[in-house]
Amino acid sequence: MAGAAAVAGLARIDTVPSPAPLPEVGPPGAWVLMTPQALTSPTARFRPRPSMRGLGWQVIDYVSALGVLIVDVETHRLDEALGIARALVHPLEDSYIEVLVYFRAPGTELPAKRVQWTPSGGYVELDLAPN
Repeated sequence: MAGAAAVAGLARIDTVPSPAPLPEVGPPGAWVLMTPQALTSPTARFRPRPSMRGLGWQVIDYVSALGVLIVDVETHRLDEALGIARALVHPLEDSYIEVLVYFRAPGTELPAKRVQWTPSGGYVELDLAPN
């Protein structure tokens, strides 16, 4: 009898309907925005880039996000930070809503000065060196 019950159980397993086939899935509509775009003329997309170094200073690192640019400059000319910042930022004024330029002496980790630029506030220099 046990054998007959086992066979009956197998018969029930065979009669369970298989799941319905999954529908075909396509990419989300937003992916269309990621397709290659037609290029404009080379002069329309050209933006001047600032020099990454000058006499007694050089850009060590920079990062940009959400319209803000942060630049790390190593220099022997800390007393000329504002002038160096102007040279760096001026070509980029139409591209960013804020630029922060941090200046540090060679061989140090922490910045000694910061120059902030915004379209409404212009250039603001801040001394960060401990007294």
